[in-house]
Amino acid sequence: MNDVTLTFSITPAWEVVKNIEDKIRNLFHPEDSEIFYSTIMTVSELIENAVKYGSASATSKSININFVADTKNIIVIVSNPVDDEGRVKMVKNHIERINASKDPQHLYIERLQELLENPHSKNSQLGLYRIVYEGGFNLSYGYENNILTIKAMRKLK
Repeated sequence: MNDVTLTFSITPAWEVVKNIEDKIRNLFHPEDSEIFYSTIMTVSELIENAVKYGSASATSKSININFVADTKNIIVIVSNPVDDEGRVKMVKNHIERINASKDPQHLYIERLQELLENPHSKNSQLGLYRIVYEGGFNLSYGYENNILTIKAMRKLK
């Protein structure tokens, strides 16, 4: 893959997720299959979370996506308005739990078990666990002026 930076500002809608996936899919070469699949999954999970859990506000109604890839890193940053501090706290807690774990596989399985025990949970956040366990990305977050930003970064060889 060549060095690339893409920036999108989208209306929160399900049909847009596939459009963004397609644009990123076209950046990869066939020999990049493992990186390709983990990156597409990461982009999809972050955008889907923004669509599901975000909220339009008076200052922002869109989801902003930044995708940066070079020879050293792949970085996906998704920012969206969230005016429910309970949702922000939930995301914060999940990301902090993920980052504190030394075993992403065990944590992923543990999260699946939690969801099986409580099947009516409205907010699985399983995608965040997939990004780290299946995708090999690291996660960080920020929240400022009612905008939640989640950054996923994967170091390349």
